[in-house]
Amino acid sequence: MKRFAKASTFSAEEKNNERFLLPDIGEGIVECEVVEWRVAEGDQIEEDQPIVEVMTDKALVEIPPPKPGS
Repeated sequence: MKRFAKASTFSAEEKNNERFLLPDIGEGIVECEVVEWRVAEGDQIEEDQPIVEVMTDKALVEIPPPKPGS
C-alpha cells in the first residue's frame, strides 16, 4: 500500500518527482490497476505518447502524459 505524507516531510528526491494522477477515463471510473509502464525514469516523453496501461473493471486503457517532457 502506498503511503502519502505532507509535502514538508518529503525527501529532496521525492520533491523533484512529479505526481501522476489518474485522469478522468470516463464512466465514473475511480480505480484501476497498472498493467505496464511504457516509459522509464528519464525517458523523453512526446505529446500523446502512451506512458502507462491500466486495467479498469471494463477495459484496458492507455494513458498519455499530462504534458510532454521527461
